[in-house]
Amino acid sequence: VKGLSVLDPRSVALQPLPPVTLEAVLKDGHPIPPEDGFALPTGPGRIEFQYSCPAINAPESLFFQFRVVGFDRDWVDANQRRSAFYTNLPPGSYRFEVRVRNGNTSWSTVTVKPFRM
Repeated sequence: VKGLSVLDPRSVALQPLPPVTLEAVLKDGHPIPPEDGFALPTGPGRIEFQYSCPAINAPESLFFQFRVVGFDRDWVDANQRRSAFYTNLPPGSYRFEVRVRNGNTSWSTVTVKPFRM
């Protein structure tokens, strides 16, 4: 009670981050429910995916990557931004994937939402 405590930060196990949640999908500013297998209206326009991670400890240290499988060749670094933008995706079936990491930890489990245009 009236002593000295020592904590070695190297011995503290990092808790895994919770999965990223897809909060909203918008097509030209109009919301689309982001259910599994959701469909977006075809045709030209802007698509926005809004996502987040419910991490309580140091949310400013979260870094995100996203991709649309079937369109992007690799992961896109979003850094701390919590939205992804695409314009004029051609018709087809896709998967939006997003992942997060905290500092230098490994990437979290990928959050996947299939959709079609």
